Amino acid sequence: MVVIIAAGHMCKGLAKFVSWVGFLPLSVQDPKGVDTALGLTAKTIPQPASLLPMSVVSAIAVLLVLAGAYFAMRELRLTYPKTSRGYRPALVTLAACFVFVVFGWGYLP
Repeated sequence: MVVIIAAGHMCKGLAKFVSWVGFLPLSVQDPKGVDTALGLTAKTIPQPASLLPMSVVSAIAVLLVLAGAYFAMRELRLTYPKTSRGYRPALVTLAACFVFVVFGWGYLP
């Protein structure tokens, strides 16, 4: 289960990075951030655009979760060959929950 949870955290990190990377040039220009925060609040500085559309981030995140689920299943089968079938429903359910969440980021209204 840890592999699937780690993949979910990677998805969250990817989504945050993509949406926040546009603020990096502003932070270099104003290290304290006071003038930038005031400008963003007053709408005199435009909000930086996202690096990728959220639908693309969502698609990448779904692939990450599915890859994590594959590796989790593989490791479970290799580690516990006789009893691995009993744990598969839990892994599939967890992966499905993560896929549902990350799919919703980019494709649900």
